[in-house]
Amino acid sequence: MEGAVDRSPAVAYVDWLLGHILKKGLQEVMLRSRSPLPGADSAGRSEGPPTLPPVDQVLNRLKVVAGLSPQLYPKPVKGVIRKTTPVYTMEVMAEFEDRPGDSVCRLRMTVRGSSAS
Repeated sequence: MEGAVDRSPAVAYVDWLLGHILKKGLQEVMLRSRSPLPGADSAGRSEGPPTLPPVDQVLNRLKVVAGLSPQLYPKPVKGVIRKTTPVYTMEVMAEFEDRPGDSVCRLRMTVRGSSAS
């Protein structure tokens, strides 16, 4: 269908997660493949994520948004996610490490601009 945009559940969830981090003023969030995703308890409600995709899909999407390849990283690797508006710049440092049985992503947010004052 021409003009239709199909957003995967992982894309929608990552968009929600980044907005949630900014809205709540969270400075650090950790996602683990062995743990429920942030917002799992409020999924489908107005304050929660629109959907809960598998954690590995979310981790891979975060890797891509942070400028990395969606592959396994047995040693820690870092990327950056930036969102710029006329009012602020949100910068999220993302660190990934994939171990047998558990993948980990640490997100650390900073905000620059008038909304950070």
